[in-house]
Amino acid sequence: MLNQKGASSSRPITKRRYIYEVLREKIRSGALAPDSRVETTEVLAREFGVSYLTVHAALRDLVQDGFLVRHQGKGTFVAPAPEEKRSSSSIVAVTPIENDVIASNNSAQVLSMLRGCSLEAQQNAATLGILSLPTRLAPGDLDRCLPQIRQYGGAVFTGCQYADLMQRLSEEHFPACVIEAALPPPISHITFDRPQAIVTAIGHLVAQGHRRIGYFGAVNSHGGIKKKAYAKTLQRAGLAFEPGWVVDRKSEANTYQLIKNYLTSQSLEAVFIDNYNDARFFATVARGCGLHIPGDLAILAYGIASSTPYEAGILSHLAVPYEAMGREAVAVIGQIVRGEVRPPVTRQLATSLQIHRSCGPTSKTKVV
Repeated sequence: MLNQKGASSSRPITKRRYIYEVLREKIRSGALAPDSRVETTEVLAREFGVSYLTVHAALRDLVQDGFLVRHQGKGTFVAPAPEEKRSSSSIVAVTPIENDVIASNNSAQVLSMLRGCSLEAQQNAATLGILSLPTRLAPGDLDRCLPQIRQYGGAVFTGCQYADLMQRLSEEHFPACVIEAALPPPISHITFDRPQAIVTAIGHLVAQGHRRIGYFGAVNSHGGIKKKAYAKTLQRAGLAFEPGWVVDRKSEANTYQLIKNYLTSQSLEAVFIDNYNDARFFATVARGCGLHIPGDLAILAYGIASSTPYEAGILSHLAVPYEAMGREAVAVIGQIVRGEVRPPVTRQLATSLQIHRSCGPTSKTKVV
């Protein structure tokens, strides 16, 4: 056992550091085996003759350095034995089941992320598996899902629906990365500056001379930050806006009637729509109401563009790099496995305005 002066210094070490060194030596020597449960904080406090807080701090240091892992509600355990040949040659993409993706109107985004993951995996001669899970996991599902994920060298999550699952993987120091999480858990994540993207889009409409600019979309998604950025941009431009200009598009709503009522009750010059698929339908309803685009109403969408040439040549949109984020997530997993970076890793990719006929260019905007 180490003495309180340590092996390499004549200066006394703190009680916290002493406990750290003693437990670390037991782990390295095998006295505390991988996956074994460590004594409770109260027991260790009595054993070392120190306070609960001192032991808690020492254990926290050991967790941070990868010697211990905490499992909520179960206790603190010695970290699993490291795999000698952990490889990034197999990665699993964890995504909601198809029905949940469709219900959330995010099919294009998820498919684009998966395409990016697949392309990057192919480029690195890796295999990509897909694990589809219900959006809401029961407590027992965590223990069922973890072994399935551990079969791979790393995991990419296409959203932050599975925070508890990601937390467990983080505690085990399993290579994992989440894409587009608004509030990422303590694992690596690939994202973009969502508020700034909205500011750019609304700012483009303002720069075109529009003064009555509406917002149509899921108002409370991602903590409502898109709506807040919309309002903030108008305020900075010195433009007032009315509550009726903002419409919350809920999944259970009659979208056709919602759009028709919106267009006939508000006298708008432009509308920002926070989902590309909704924008396509919005444009169709607007034409049905006798509105010319962009003559009577300019439209700017958000998200992934359709692959249909006709639509791609008409609908202006703020392009979110979902495919690039998928590629970057797989690349980050490889870097973590190879020891090139230490998690958590954060990468923020840029968005871009793709301006077509539904809202014209300004002198500062390149027409695509």
